[in-house]
This record gives sequence, structure tokens and C-alpha cells, in this order.
Amino acid sequence: MPKKIMRKNESMTTEKALEVLKQKFGSQYEFYINPLKVGVLRKSGASGIAFKIKQTKTDTVLIYNPFAPNPVVRGLTLGIIPILILYATSWSKLQKEVKEFIDQCPDFQ
Repeated sequence: MPKKIMRKNESMTTEKALEVLKQKFGSQYEFYINPLKVGVLRKSGASGIAFKIKQTKTDTVLIYNPFAPNPVVRGLTLGIIPILILYATSWSKLQKEVKEFIDQCPDFQ
């Protein structure tokens, strides 16, 4: 699970991270916070990135990983073969695009 460790920033929340990502990718993707308080960048029903901010005693950590936003697609991806296919086709490109932005964005330093 990829993560970005930042200096301690109490004001950084999952909602604020969603707004920062929305400024960059808002015209390309859909954004929302799911009922479990996890931010979702949705490219399609099968392709998205889930993210959450965790506050530790010394750091603020942005955790993100590939995610299938559609519950039916998530059910169909049970097992290693469907996950590998999705990762090889769409998840890895989307995750790389988000990682590149997070690494250079001043809000995530």
C-alpha cells in the first residue's frame, strides 16, 4: 500500500486531501468521500484510487491504493487473477499519475 509521509500537519484531513486532488484532477475524474470516511478518486467503475489521511504522533501520512469504486466490480475482482489484470491495465497508470502529483505538490510535503 503506497503512502506519503509528510511533516506533522493537523489541518490536513481526508476532506482537504480530496480538495487538493480535485484541483488537479477534477476535470478528469469524479471525487467523493465514502461512508467509511475514505476519499475516492473514481476514473470508472473498475478503476479508482482510495485514500485516507492518518495522523501519527510525529507525522501526517497519506495512504492510497488502487480501488474498484463499483461494488459489483469489487465482487468480481475477488481472487488474484482479476486483481492482476486490473492492476496491469488501468490501476497502475492511475496510481502512477496520482503518485507523481503527490510527490511534487507542496500541500503533501
